[in-house]
Amino acid sequence: MRVFTLAQTLALLIGLGALPAWAQTYRVDALIFMDLRPTSEVSSPVRLPPDGIALDDSNRLAANGIQMLPEAEFALESQWAKLRGSARFRPLLRLSWLQKDPPADNGPALQIQSGEALTLDDGSPISPVSGTLRLLMGRFLHLDADLRYTTPSETGLRQYRLHEKRKMLQNELHHLDSAKLAVLARIQQVAP
Repeated sequence: MRVFTLAQTLALLIGLGALPAWAQTYRVDALIFMDLRPTSEVSSPVRLPPDGIALDDSNRLAANGIQMLPEAEFALESQWAKLRGSARFRPLLRLSWLQKDPPADNGPALQIQSGEALTLDDGSPISPVSGTLRLLMGRFLHLDADLRYTTPSETGLRQYRLHEKRKMLQNELHHLDSAKLAVLARIQQVAP
């Protein structure tokens, strides 16, 4: 009878696919808010936001390894409360999700929409806050935010954009911002 060493046994099991792949799961808590101060930043042409997976499309979310968490499990509650009490900022949307094995690029994007829809010149509806958030994992974790704030003005609609891909250190609160929109986010690895 042949006796295998531990290394040989592991190599054999890996070769046969008998060992489970250890998926990495991350929890994302994100808070989107608006700066109420007037800005001197020139607005950009009004464009429809990029496509993403609707937050209530549980089948597409699950197919992409994403599970939305209920609002009651939101982990940045103290930051939300501070923003609600601020005269300068207005919190708009908070969301939390779990995501398994985020890809390095072109991963699934969550579709963000908040506020009562406005109408573009061509009749298309657009939410005042719209865009996408996506978690990516290359060598480091990254949060990719492509958000737009659209507001009426005397000359039509104006739009301000927050487009940033930020390297995220785990368990740290990160701030992404533009002239009108900002995101507070924290990412944590969770046990499988």
